[in-house]
Amino acid sequence: MTSNKVDTTLPHSARAYGWMLGLKDNFSADREFLLNLLPNFPECLDISRQNRQFLYRAVSSQPVAVLYLSVGHHLKDDPGGGLAGARDTLHAVIDHAATGSHIAASQVVCDDPVRGLAFGSAIDAAGIPWQSRTPEEFTALLDGLTPLDPGLVNLKEWRPDPAQPQLPSVDPALKPFEGRAQGSNLYEYSGVLML
Repeated sequence: MTSNKVDTTLPHSARAYGWMLGLKDNFSADREFLLNLLPNFPECLDISRQNRQFLYRAVSSQPVAVLYLSVGHHLKDDPGGGLAGARDTLHAVIDHAATGSHIAASQVVCDDPVRGLAFGSAIDAAGIPWQSRTPEEFTALLDGLTPLDPGLVNLKEWRPDPAQPQLPSVDPALKPFEGRAQGSNLYEYSGVLML
């Protein structure tokens, strides 16, 4: 029999993400994980908040059938190299969507593969599966799909809407990391694509 009990001693990416959004459902392991990660990768706070704002814009501007937001970086590539494992997982979902449907997709990427690997290793070390990719590798994962304007871009640049609702304030412990994504080579790459 499988236990449904949540292990609160291990960090979880969804709870850590929620804390960065200003939500309250998290545990000390999630907060400790972020407070150890953010000094080296402070842009993660802004990336998480920009991701939530991208979600708002993506689903309010197009009918979307599949949301593949912040999923790809948790799907490991094949041990022998290549994107087949992550691509197979993606296609297991989108192959069942109606032709002409849309997918909103995003993944944290890094223009510097060495820094991207260090970032992924820091997350893996906390027990959270992570696959670092470059923008080109994420684009290859979506090969065969047609991006809508403006294409695949840094998610903060995808159809900005100054009128969209603001997110809750961040926890005071996270304030030192706010606004640190400007000019970073670590960001979330995203777009809406037609299937």
